[in-house]
Amino acid sequence: MSIPVAHRSVYADDPLMKPLIAEFVARIPQQAADLRDAIQHDDPAPLLRICHQLKGSGKSYGFEPISTHAAAANEKLRAHHPLLDALPDLHALLDYIEHIEDYKPAK
Repeated sequence: MSIPVAHRSVYADDPLMKPLIAEFVARIPQQAADLRDAIQHDDPAPLLRICHQLKGSGKSYGFEPISTHAAAANEKLRAHHPLLDALPDLHALLDYIEHIEDYKPAK
């Protein structure tokens, strides 16, 4: 049985970025919970909003896969594809987020 590797920011060793990354990682569990809720309720407005936010912020904090998955989901949702088309990207996004180093699920 393998232990999943925690994703680290590419800026994790930058002393100026450490506190910013910590704030980002502290906020992202709520965004993940909001994504799950929006998926469950098939509610495109929050999905678009959260994906747009994560598309911009992921790479800025050194988590490029967050931006990649969020951009792919955002593109499908903005093109008025059904949620079903965006689900693989949304699930990949959530899986990546939940394996970020120091991630603690929202309560």
